[in-house]
Amino acid sequence: MTTKNTTTEPVTAPNELELLIELTAKEQIGSAMLVRNVLAILDEEPGLLVDTVLQLTDQNRDFGVVALADYRAAYRAVEEAPRVRARQVLLCALQQSANLAGYGELADQAA
Repeated sequence: MTTKNTTTEPVTAPNELELLIELTAKEQIGSAMLVRNVLAILDEEPGLLVDTVLQLTDQNRDFGVVALADYRAAYRAVEEAPRVRARQVLLCALQQSANLAGYGELADQAA
């Protein structure tokens, strides 16, 4: 049985989600959109876990465009979602991404 990531509320409309999945798969999604929609993307397409983590931790991406509030919300969502595949991996990737953006510890700020 495969565990899927789940969110408590839909982040995007189905067509928008399909576009986000396609952009993630092609490594063309913007940093802010990836952080804001990480759970929705992985809930719909769990096979993108590795791609998503690699994109979140890519030092060549500009994470300064991602608001601290978006990181906090994404981190909290991953922590609180009932069934998240590779929860610790996602939390670490979000933290590393936030570090690349110049932010501090998200665990302290997400509470």
